[in-house]
Amino acid sequence: MINLYNFGHVAKKSFTLKRASVAARIFSVASTVLFTIVSAAALIFLYIMGVLPLKYIASITVVLIALAAIGVLMFFISRKHKIPAVIYGVVMVILSVFICLGLGYLIKTRDFFGKTKAREYYVVSYSVLVLNDSSYQTLEDLNNKKNASYIDTVSSYTEAFEEIKQKISFDTILKDTYIDAANALTRHEADFILLSTNYLAMLDELDEGFASKVRSVYDLEVKIYDTFEISDVDVLNESFNIYISGIDVEGNISTISRSDVNMIMTINPKTHTILLTSIPRDFYVQLHGTTGLKDKLTHSGIYGPTMTVKTVEDFLGININYFIRVNFSSVVNLVNAIGGVYITPDLTFYRAYDGNDCYYTENVARLYNGACALRYARERKAYGTGDIHRVQNQQQVMTAIIGKLTSSEILKNYSNILSAVEDNFETNIPEQKFYQLLNYQLDTSPRWKIDNYHMEGYDSHNQVYSYGIREAGDYGYNYYYVMEPNYDTVEAAKAKIKEVFDGE
Repeated sequence: MINLYNFGHVAKKSFTLKRASVAARIFSVASTVLFTIVSAAALIFLYIMGVLPLKYIASITVVLIALAAIGVLMFFISRKHKIPAVIYGVVMVILSVFICLGLGYLIKTRDFFGKTKAREYYVVSYSVLVLNDSSYQTLEDLNNKKNASYIDTVSSYTEAFEEIKQKISFDTILKDTYIDAANALTRHEADFILLSTNYLAMLDELDEGFASKVRSVYDLEVKIYDTFEISDVDVLNESFNIYISGIDVEGNISTISRSDVNMIMTINPKTHTILLTSIPRDFYVQLHGTTGLKDKLTHSGIYGPTMTVKTVEDFLGININYFIRVNFSSVVNLVNAIGGVYITPDLTFYRAYDGNDCYYTENVARLYNGACALRYARERKAYGTGDIHRVQNQQQVMTAIIGKLTSSEILKNYSNILSAVEDNFETNIPEQKFYQLLNYQLDTSPRWKIDNYHMEGYDSHNQVYSYGIREAGDYGYNYYYVMEPNYDTVEAAKAKIKEVFDGE
């Protein structure tokens, strides 16, 4: 007699196994299809971007095809054994997730270059300033009051001035320079002045107490358009010059400000040589397109990045192909993203900076975080030679950063590096040029020789273009501190740049 219960139980179990087997095969197929789609998308993206050498892309393609083939094989095996199909399906899903993460990195790279592309315009920040002890609290409080204005060579001032005129009515006292306008404010000849944050910083250099005597009742920003012609250089076979400008602000890289770090990076891809040539910030040079008074190189930055680049081209008689613009935040974030940099100071001193205790010991290499690396790059008061030694410190920091970026650190911390600098970094180097250099580095792993040189000068005082010609006043006389170039070092710099550029 047939046991109907046992028969039903066996039939039910058999049906369950069949369903599990079918489910396993479906899962295997689905995971293989998913893997194939994301793999194809990643390969297409890799090829279009050109971010990896072709031999790497070919190797990756072979591996991905092999894995997909195994997936098809697992489909047939799963007809008799559901376990291999399930295991393989799980593996395919995990691999698909990793490929998606890799695809995310590629998209992040593309987005990074979109965010760091050189701007068509920059922002000049202005403030309506009153004396600290005045009763004025808002812009409206200045209606029908007296303003001290001046003739400015920066066109954005006129635009900012007109914006204020549309909001309130006021009488104007016209002065020759913004320094004279500041004097009029402190002498109570005027109730307020309109001043860019750049000029406020420069005034504070002339009189360290000025910034503490005033406060802003209204802030505004003005766009200025600035374009730089991009060079078409074969970066794998031709030498090229990159100008690195470090502006003296934190935060938004689009802000117009003084160029406190001025460095030329000469790269020869054939000899695998990089030369870093620094120019002191206070070098007394002729600003591009101007006549008459010379100015400090750092002041060229208040007229836009192109002015700085063109001024250096005129001064050294070289062609600068590209520029990179960074600020304080760039350095701090980048150094932190690569795990710090090792620096060997040549003097013992201590600085407290941004909540960090920064100890620098003579001839002792130490790993420094971003804040302490930046503080070291900005240090000049500890040294008798001031700014001349500061550019040497800047080169030390830059060399340490380049050393890490051309090592395995760039792969280990790739995402962190992009995130760290994307808002505080800009360049006009075309995206494909970066990919070509990255390809070259990954493909051949060349050992780069990094050399340094810095120009020197003499302490001096002279008239400067951005301050204008004026009589003696409360904030300095007609002559201001500048550094007269030592032209022997300038000529030596020209020779070294030419030597590296020509591969001699």
